[in-house]
Formats: sequence, structure tokens, C-alpha cells
Amino acid sequence: MKKMMKALAFAALAVTSPMVAKAQPTISLALTSQTINAGPGGGQFMASSSIGNLVVYCIDPFRQGSFTSQQYRVYTFAQYVAATLPSGFAFSQNTNDVNTMAANAMSIALNGVGASSNLAQLNTWDIFSGTANGSAQAGDFSNWRVLVSEAAISTTQGVGGYQTFITTVPEPSTYALFAFGLVGIGFAARRRRIS
Repeated sequence: MKKMMKALAFAALAVTSPMVAKAQPTISLALTSQTINAGPGGGQFMASSSIGNLVVYCIDPFRQGSFTSQQYRVYTFAQYVAATLPSGFAFSQNTNDVNTMAANAMSIALNGVGASSNLAQLNTWDIFSGTANGSAQAGDFSNWRVLVSEAAISTTQGVGGYQTFITTVPEPSTYALFAFGLVGIGFAARRRRIS
């Protein structure tokens, strides 16, 4: 029940954050395993977070992922493109860039370990670092988010840097349907107990 309430709260933040000038919502997140190693040190990871388990994709070349809980700011693509990020953290990125990084993540998820996933991961890092540009992508990316660590993360490599992931979150309507379903189950259980 607590997870559902956190998820509903996150959905509400995602819906209202463009309309309200408040601080960026944050979540705590820790990597739990690397599920696809596409490219040297990056790819697809499983993560536990304050809104539940997520599949996240590395989009920056800093390789600062942490297996201990860290705070991450949550951005829609439009917010990320417009955000003022830490100095030297990210290069100028536009909607085509982040849409292409999401398309690359979907390609990695679809193809698993292999040459095409390695190329997709390397392309993502090139886009992030400004040595390549994204292109127009077909599809709806409204349920994708960019997660940016609030502080530099030190790893066993001994290099500090900010970590950035890209991930999907369920649509707010999905949370609403889930909530209505739970209410319906509770109502049916109560009626059964009364009779």
C-alpha cells in the first residue's frame, strides 16, 4: 500500500510539476544489477527506488552508477532540456537528442547484448557529450524521464561525477486505473464480509 501511495504521489508530481514553479521532484535510487552490458561499462540496469523497481539506462559516459541509495532529480524531457544543470555536467541537448537516447534505450532493451546494442550505447554517450546529434524520432516519449543525481557520486574507479539515467514511468492514467481497481477489490471484500 505504501508503494502504491508513493507511486500515486510521483504521478501527481509528474503531472503538476510543469504547472507549478517548485523544486524538481526527487527520488532515492540504487542500482541492484546490470542486466545488459552494452558498451564499456554502460547499458541497462535494474534499480530499486522510492517509487518501486525501475529499469534504467545509462546516458552519460561518466560511469558513476552507485549500488547504494542516492538522490536523483526527476525531469520530463522538456524540463531536462530547459534545466540549468551543474557546471560542466551536461552539454546542450535538445528534444531530438533526448528522444534519440530513449530510442537507443528501447533498442538495447529489444536487442540485448550484441553489436547493435553496443552501437546504440556508444551513440547515446556521443549525443550526451556533444560529439553527435540526435535526430527526429517517431513515437510517444511522454512517459520517459531523465534522472540526474543531486550530488557527484564517487565509485571504485576513484572518479567523481554526476550520474544520469533515462527510464520509463507508468502513465498517470495507469496509476488511476490501478487505484480504482484496488478500491473495487476493497469494496467487494467488504461486501463479502458483511454478507
